[in-house]
Amino acid sequence: MANAVAETEALSTDPQVARRADLLVHIASSDAGEVQRALKLLGGAVPGIGSSGLTAVLAYATSTGEATSAEGRRAANQLGPDQLDADPLDRNQPGPLQRDLDRRDWIRLQPYPDSAQVSPLPGIPTSASYSIILKAALNLDAKVCLLLGPNLSSLSPQSVAALVAPVLAGDADLCLPVYALSPYEGMLNTAVLYPLTRALFGGGVRYPLGFDLAMSQRFQQRLLAVVDRRASPAGSFPWPATEALFSGMKVAQAVIEARQVPHVDGADLASILSLVLGSLFADAEAKAAFWQRVRQSQPTGAALGNTPHSEVRAPEVSGMIESFRLGAGNLQEIWGLVMPPNTLLAVRKLARIPAAEFRLADALWARIVYDFLLAYRLGVIGRSHLLGAFVPLYLGWVASYVLETAAPLSTPGRLEQRIEALAEAFESEKPYIVARWRWPDRFNP
Repeated sequence: MANAVAETEALSTDPQVARRADLLVHIASSDAGEVQRALKLLGGAVPGIGSSGLTAVLAYATSTGEATSAEGRRAANQLGPDQLDADPLDRNQPGPLQRDLDRRDWIRLQPYPDSAQVSPLPGIPTSASYSIILKAALNLDAKVCLLLGPNLSSLSPQSVAALVAPVLAGDADLCLPVYALSPYEGMLNTAVLYPLTRALFGGGVRYPLGFDLAMSQRFQQRLLAVVDRRASPAGSFPWPATEALFSGMKVAQAVIEARQVPHVDGADLASILSLVLGSLFADAEAKAAFWQRVRQSQPTGAALGNTPHSEVRAPEVSGMIESFRLGAGNLQEIWGLVMPPNTLLAVRKLARIPAAEFRLADALWARIVYDFLLAYRLGVIGRSHLLGAFVPLYLGWVASYVLETAAPLSTPGRLEQRIEALAEAFESEKPYIVARWRWPDRFNP
């Protein structure tokens, strides 16, 4: 399979794409239907594209390693077997996508081989894939590098426009999505990713791991330097949100519709938590000198209070509470290595509370997350075992959140207030993690 250098060249130096473009648009699929949807989205989304001279390259990775060959191009354009040797970008033998491109001469289509494209999280590029994409964007001198996740049918032109506009206008270096999810979707983001990144890095980035985002040329250069410099395990992924806050870049957010996230085959909650939290904890460890100086968060430009929520039935919590109680009974030895005595005592008491009264206080939850972050840094036990031991605690938090927010008066506005209160608790408890980070032995029995 092609190496990273050859893959970058296939994307950035092919005669079809070597010319300058204002936008490099990367989609997380090689499916021809997704490519066609991307063309339609961009045509209706980017202000003035085509008519004002703005141009774009639409890039998508293939797993064949032969995307620039006749066979790879045939697959991308759905050509018949009799056209196997034809170039689908040849106007004398046009495929369906070429005919679509004939009506959109402002955009060029480019499949490329990406041996690094297989990501453990669908739609989230690995560090190696980011390197390929960003090098291509910079070689094209692209003002905007736009990454769109899978299932483009759940994305509207208005949402794409909202992501691109602030970066194209020079008002932001990174624009991230605020997904209009239901109250019980994206629970890991609500419980940990949003409040933790906000408290540590000082920016209210609501979805720090969103798979739709737009980057300025300045941030492309910054992120490329990071992913190329830092040694990353295979399959790992960077965090553009924290990197932008760390480097003082301008961050914007765009409220867009809920996205349909592909199912991760064979993945269970423990493996997903281990993957995502392990990556975030490693990022926090690398940037510890920075976030210890951050005193409070700053708004990042999204109207979070107006984020719509769809009505859904609250999930059943009895199994979650039982998992929490089993953890309290079976994981005491591991939890005792992670949490100081007062926190461990509070967790034990919670395990004995009747289900109807089960509530995990925000301050306690923030300290638990901080304890696991520190334990990850110190390597008190194997990291996979450590994050596996976090699962019952996380399920306990979800159960508590559901019990609190399932009341009839849980309007969208009230739910946003509840999420903001949790984030504020993480900020209030930040001195705890700063102190533990600097003097970890002080808190041990």
